Amino acid sequence: CKEGMPLKYWCPFSWVHFNQLFPKSDKKNVLIYDKINYLLKEKAGDTMKKRSFVLTIIFAVVAVIYTAAVKLVDQGAIAPDGSDVGFSTFNYMVHWKVGVDMRWYGITELIGYIAILVMASFALMGLVQLVQRKSIKSVDRSITMMGVTYVVMAACYALFEFIVINYRPVIMPGEAELEASFPSSHTMLVCVVFGAGMIAWWRLFSRKPALRILLSIVSVLMMLLMIAGRMLSGCHWATDIIGGVLYAAAIVALYRDLSKPVR
Repeated sequence: CKEGMPLKYWCPFSWVHFNQLFPKSDKKNVLIYDKINYLLKEKAGDTMKKRSFVLTIIFAVVAVIYTAAVKLVDQGAIAPDGSDVGFSTFNYMVHWKVGVDMRWYGITELIGYIAILVMASFALMGLVQLVQRKSIKSVDRSITMMGVTYVVMAACYALFEFIVINYRPVIMPGEAELEASFPSSHTMLVCVVFGAGMIAWWRLFSRKPALRILLSIVSVLMMLLMIAGRMLSGCHWATDIIGGVLYAAAIVALYRDLSKPVR
């Protein structure tokens, strides 16, 4: 590994035999394992010559343009407090058709808690690797960049709490006034957590294809259920949910670009 031996020279050996020769508990062997993981990813095409943020930039630009359109196009005083909402004709029609269903609101709240548990699981994985490997540089990049992704998501949420695009179509239980509604924070949360999670799990569980497929299916279902459930609950305008999906797509694309190893 130190000499950059081709993959074919060490692939025939079993991992059991390799682990006996180079115990992972010995911190001196961590670099060997890191080299092997890198070679495996390079062989599978999971590395890039240099970081490209083209997809991230595209999604981010689309999200910003969409936000400007929501703020400027077809403004109408359809919110309960008489404040303006963009795409008012479309939003009013959808909200009138769907109505308000607090059962769906409760379901989406539960999915949000599940997403938080997934975030905690990645934090725990990172902590375990940090304790075992004694260095933040030795923690899998898929995990460390997940932390960066969560920070970006939190910053995006805080930004739209400060810059209010529009307010909710209903006053939520336990609240005395309307809350900021754009983008749908729950939709963004779940799409970021499970979207980035799929990318991370696909890399972390490369030797467990059945588990990767199962986690991917569950992730897609969680995202679709959140989008549909948030729409059916009536606690957001339709444009809020679309905005949540667009900002989530930009953040997941950022995670994809950041977490890929560079040759």
